[in-house]
Amino acid sequence: MKKLSTFLIALAFSFASCEKAEEVNPILDSQVYDKATQATTYYSPAKPLGDGIVRTWVTVGKNGVPTAIGVSMSDKALLGLPQSGEHHQGSHNSHETVLEFPKAAELTPFKFVTVDWNPSGHEPANVYDKPHFDFHFYMISNELRKTIPGLAPTELDPAPPAAKYLPANYVMLPGRMPAMGTHFIDVTSPELHGSPFTQTFIYGGYQSNVIFYEPMVALDYIMSKPQASIPVKQPAAYQKAGYYPKSYRVEYDASRKEHKVYLAELTFQQEQ
Repeated sequence: MKKLSTFLIALAFSFASCEKAEEVNPILDSQVYDKATQATTYYSPAKPLGDGIVRTWVTVGKNGVPTAIGVSMSDKALLGLPQSGEHHQGSHNSHETVLEFPKAAELTPFKFVTVDWNPSGHEPANVYDKPHFDFHFYMISNELRKTIPGLAPTELDPAPPAAKYLPANYVMLPGRMPAMGTHFIDVTSPELHGSPFTQTFIYGGYQSNVIFYEPMVALDYIMSKPQASIPVKQPAAYQKAGYYPKSYRVEYDASRKEHKVYLAELTFQQEQ
């Protein structure tokens, strides 16, 4: 009887250990092939975030064309998040994780992504002042990004991108975050008209160029495990040829225990 009790205790401990390991160590394949779609998803090495990990990926169709590019965060990545960070300007206090994309992303204009965690949100008050993530998909080198100077909170960028490179209803915000860029927001976004902030899409600029696409997503919205697809408003022209998104998505992958934020429906656009 004593041997049986010892065995049951050991078995229970084994199950508990396996469950904990599965939570802490999500699936870390370097690539995954989908037989149904004949598409392959390539993953970058993981970096720590919170109590878990974060990494980038790109999905390439059977014809070699990229269809989606994004970020995956393990369940534990949303726990134990830091309460301070490297960026401090105005009410901004963000913690930055820089991630390269897999080599398969070369056909897209996107070079790398910064996952910026804002524990207290930022201005404007009662709009974006709640815990959220900024996912900056940059189209410039990280070296150039680090040299971007800031501007005073009331100062407008003297060299914004031409209007044709931004969608209708996008306007420039005053000020410029150092090592980030000038932000352009959609004035028709629901959170600017009384609705609670869940997610929004921002364009970034520097030296007359569009330099990043940015899904900005509230922590509580990510934790609600949505399966959301939101259209990306399109500009009239593009400064560089490549595959650009028609939508962005915020999803939870239960099989991999990952939260995903990504640019989807990548479509080739000519330089104009």
